[in-house]
Amino acid sequence: MHLDKWADYINTMNYLLGWLSWNRGITNLGSWNDDPDTTAETVVLLLRKAADDWMDPPF
Repeated sequence: MHLDKWADYINTMNYLLGWLSWNRGITNLGSWNDDPDTTAETVVLLLRKAADDWMDPPF
């Protein structure tokens, strides 16, 4: 993978982690994802919402 692709990946991950923390109080992605109450539908819904907000991040 080229360095610019890594930079895009890192920026995207940082955005998503920041969005989840700011908007949902999720600070430990692994624990949240592994929680039995976290469904696949919930993960997809929140990631889609974060993507929708991408152009105007609240933080």
